[in-house]
Amino acid sequence: MTPREISAEIDRVCRRDWHSELAPLLERLRQCDPVRTFHSLFGFAAHSQDAGPAAPAALLLFNLKPPCPISCEAGIRELLVDWDVSIEEVPLYFAEQFGVSRVREVVAAIRTSPPMCCDISRLDTIEYWLRCYEESRGDRVARGNA
Repeated sequence: MTPREISAEIDRVCRRDWHSELAPLLERLRQCDPVRTFHSLFGFAAHSQDAGPAAPAALLLFNLKPPCPISCEAGIRELLVDWDVSIEEVPLYFAEQFGVSRVREVVAAIRTSPPMCCDISRLDTIEYWLRCYEESRGDRVARGNA
């Protein structure tokens, strides 16, 4: 599916319960090329909600979990442009794809690399979402639901 087709479908179904309303689209996307699906969803999810359906695209990306065809650093750098920091699914997707420690290494490297041309608050927010992810996983492990 093209980015335009995905956007139209998201706009059509997203009015109430995203998990149930996006389920048919999620199943359709499972049949698509995972690289193309990643680029289509990430193209929305990594940017401002003003530019398209970022939140539902991020939810689809996180739930679909296509293999990430770009490096962790490239993905994190893309988030620094205009990612909506309230959308936690994108850093959580990277945590699942690359591991929390690798995402933290990349954030630390970007933070200290010259020239520092990005919004530090976005890096701080990525680290915040990683802590939430770890705490959530720890709670599930403690309950036996890992």
